[in-house]
Amino acid sequence: MQDPFGRPSRLVPGNSIAYTHPGPAGSAAAAYRLRDHQTATPRRLAELLYDAATRLGRRAVEAMDDGDLDLAADRLGRARGILRHLIQALPHDAGRDVGRLADFCKDVLTRLTEAEHYRRRESAVEAIGLLTLRRDDWSAGAWRCLARDRACAHPAPSADWIG
Repeated sequence: MQDPFGRPSRLVPGNSIAYTHPGPAGSAAAAYRLRDHQTATPRRLAELLYDAATRLGRRAVEAMDDGDLDLAADRLGRARGILRHLIQALPHDAGRDVGRLADFCKDVLTRLTEAEHYRRRESAVEAIGLLTLRRDDWSAGAWRCLARDRACAHPAPSADWIG
């Protein structure tokens, strides 16, 4: 099995995924972040991933402004992978709340895809704006959905995946 970026991963008991790709080596801060990510509650992990997608989107716009379209495409692809992962982690039988969250993420995914494939800076800025504006709503909604389903997927991405 592979993570959303094609790196090897392994399944861990409890329906969680641990990514085996190493994070930045030799950094105490990186080790702390990795430990924080691996021991996070489902709510905290969802927030970390959501924030990482937003941060990667901002960095992609900066790369576009600098003319580095390859770096921008990489960052947009990583942000899209995180959002797809968040959609998959939601318990899809939990009702209307999950549907709204999934629809919101799919709308943002569409904008990020436009930004990556058509090199549209405006689409990336719109996606970042939506992610920033709806963060608290998304966090509360995701927590309600995750709280209903104690056996939800609990991914443990590496520190370099989070950004």
